[in-house]
Parts: sequence; C-alpha cells; structure tokens
Amino acid sequence: MILAIYCCGGFGKEILLLAKEINQIHHRWNKMFFVDDNFNKKQFKGLTVLDFQSFQNEYAPDECEFTIASGEPYLRKILSEKVEDAAYKLCTLIHPDIRIADDTVIENGCIICKGTVITDDVYIGKCTMVNLLCSIGHDVNIGNYCAIQPHC
Repeated sequence: MILAIYCCGGFGKEILLLAKEINQIHHRWNKMFFVDDNFNKKQFKGLTVLDFQSFQNEYAPDECEFTIASGEPYLRKILSEKVEDAAYKLCTLIHPDIRIADDTVIENGCIICKGTVITDDVYIGKCTMVNLLCSIGHDVNIGNYCAIQPHC
C-alpha cells in the first residue's frame, strides 16, 4: 500500500514523522509520497513530490490511501473531497501510543498526533486533525474538517 501525504508544509513534516512511527509497528505502507499542486520541487523530506494529476496518472485508487496534511480546515475539506471524488480513499492516522476509550468514534480521514488524550464518549468528525499534546474530555463532539492545535 502507498501513503500519499497531500501538502508539503509544516504539518506535512509532522505527518511524515507520524506515518513513520505507525509504519514501524504496523508495516502499513511500502512507499510514501508527498502530493502538492503548488510545490515547485520534486523532493521534500526525502520523498518524491507529485502534483495530484501526475499521481493519478501513475497510481490507481486501489493501491494507495491519502492523508490531508493541511492545518487549514477549509483546505482539509477541499482536498479531501478532491481525493474522494477521484475514487481514492482517505486513511485515519492515529499515533500508536494513544489510548482511546472504546466508546470513542473517530470518522475517516482523521489525524491524531502524539501525546493526545481522548476520554469517554467522544465523537471526532471526518478529516479532523488533532495535533500534538491535545486533551479531549468526555462527551465532546468535534465536527468535520476541524483543526485542534497543539496543547489544546
């Protein structure tokens, strides 16, 4: 399976580290790429960078999954819809050290970074990012495409 990290930027760097930590334990991806339509270099952090159209030309939807590495909610929505409209699937990335209550619901495309604490009866909407060292208490509902910043 291929992981496509959509966006080369600050959060893209953090997602790459998260994906590598997940991969050390679960061996989920055999290859990783960055996808960015506005990046003018062919490499970023040691990975190949392709624009979305070039990625589509080379890789079929059944051989890869995408994560959206933008911290901007409106971009998370636009890019995730673009990916899904092209028949690619979004994946959820959760740091391996995170403990999550059994009754927590995390929708597809979410990113849960290292150091996060999630307690009981929490709902996290589609394609939401929970950045480093966040705490989400009981009975909280977080909407789609949200961005929870570090230490919240």
